Amino acid sequence: YNKLAVVSPYFEVINRHLYWKVIARFKKMGQHSASEACEFDFTEVLNFLKEHGVKKGSLLVVHSSYDALRGCGLSPDEIIDRLLDMVGPEGTLAMPAMRKYKEEPEGEDRLRVPLEEVVCAYNTRTTPIKTGMLPFALTRRKGSCVSRFPIDTMVAIGPLAGEMMKHELEGNHLAPHGVQSSWKFCLDYKAIVVGLGVELTHHNSILHVAEESFEWPWNEDEWYRK
Repeated sequence: YNKLAVVSPYFEVINRHLYWKVIARFKKMGQHSASEACEFDFTEVLNFLKEHGVKKGSLLVVHSSYDALRGCGLSPDEIIDRLLDMVGPEGTLAMPAMRKYKEEPEGEDRLRVPLEEVVCAYNTRTTPIKTGMLPFALTRRKGSCVSRFPIDTMVAIGPLAGEMMKHELEGNHLAPHGVQSSWKFCLDYKAIVVGLGVELTHHNSILHVAEESFEWPWNEDEWYRK
């Protein structure tokens, strides 16, 4: 699989399209089933993170699902408080705050509609967030910095937050995970990336820095739709 994916981006794109089409079908089948989050102590999560390198001063990138975290009995703001306490005032907490645009085509229409004809309005504070309650709560925090780049946006709070978002709209090659992006910044500063209630196999946007910030054997026209 890896050899084929490197040789041709088309193989990767087709494979991902088929995968997410199947996943969407399974989600639709199970949308009426009720499930309760297991009860647990969030302190155990914090202890696990500390044992695996998170400390005062860390740059921590958190992907999350609050549905999976409800069992700890904490609100989104309380979870954020505990994460901030773990990294301390010298640390920075960041989260993906990806947006939902009502103008954006969905499903298979994304492959048919000429995207240059789609115009979306982005407001850093009011455009809906589709990556969960935690990043939504973080964007509402005083002192948080929100990405101005409209695709795969981030929100962060802490000493590195402002610098993380500072150069996103600069340069000739604007890309959500490009050399000027907040995601590339997190890579350069050796961020620790964790998934709380989500699998990092499918929720790890920093991986795309490799595709958009470094040279690969295919050109831009083969890989991107503008």
